[in-house]
Amino acid sequence: MIRLHRASTATTIAAAAAVMLVLGASPAAADPAEPSNYESTVVSVDPLPSGVSFEVVGGDSFLVATAEPGHEVLVLGYFSEPYLRIDADGSVWLNENSRAFYINIDRYANAEVPDWVDDEGPPRWKQVDDSGAYPWHDHRVHWMSPDPPPTIDGSTREVVFPWELPVIVDGRESVIRGELVWVPSLSPIGPLLAGIIALLPLVAWRRWRTPLAGALTGGGALLAIVVTVIQSSGTPAAARGFPIWIVFPAVALATTIAALIAWRTDRATLANRLNVTSGVVLVAWAVATLEVLWLPVLPSAASPDAERVAVAFVLWAGIGAAAFSAVTLLRPARR
Repeated sequence: MIRLHRASTATTIAAAAAVMLVLGASPAAADPAEPSNYESTVVSVDPLPSGVSFEVVGGDSFLVATAEPGHEVLVLGYFSEPYLRIDADGSVWLNENSRAFYINIDRYANAEVPDWVDDEGPPRWKQVDDSGAYPWHDHRVHWMSPDPPPTIDGSTREVVFPWELPVIVDGRESVIRGELVWVPSLSPIGPLLAGIIALLPLVAWRRWRTPLAGALTGGGALLAIVVTVIQSSGTPAAARGFPIWIVFPAVALATTIAALIAWRTDRATLANRLNVTSGVVLVAWAVATLEVLWLPVLPSAASPDAERVAVAFVLWAGIGAAAFSAVTLLRPARR
């Protein structure tokens, strides 16, 4: 009984540690590209420069400027001040004497601007990269509120607003023009029905249900890790940070391995308790990611449909394994 108590306590501590890690995520990791109803695209660059490109990535999250070696780019801020500079050698610089330097850190501009900042003063350049490319939250290309635009009814694909911003490429002025589009939400029923296949292993012969429940949570944890990494790829590397939600499936996978070891050593009660923990942790991860089931714009490298089914699979895997293992634990007490 002491061993069982220690194991149960250890798994609870591990799950609590995962929650603390997520809640304590750094600001860099807490502002990634996320699923949404918005899609912002570059429509034109006039005049079109050679060796330089601009694109919006992550749905509408980041505007990315890329310059080939030998080309120079200067992006102007919200008050026509120098904001971003890419030199011919690929070095990337931001102007600390621009308000854009601070408010572009957060998608909704929730950042404090120092009192000494003067957009009309001389630039204070700070090197931030040397790759010839840089992503930033440009508030001219996305909607600046978590609430939907009042002009959008939400049922059809609509243009929220056209946008433009000035740049200077190799000493020549250009204007980037684009548009922000609202995309209607989807029904989550299809992915949820497809993901319910996760419960099939639990119809197996009773003797093998405990290890199958463990195998189910293990497979769900591995799938959740893959999905988390793919979702993280929707944020450019320079702004990505650590994908903190990967902690949840990592804890579930470790707990599942311990459950399978316990079952192999004839400690079925411990195995089922660990399976309950793994299942609950997977459900927590799936609930945190659940909006991908209905939000249409998913900033990741995977097929949107495949990602939605994968999240639904992990949700059902966690629910099924946790519920079956909990019922198995309760049955001896009823007898």
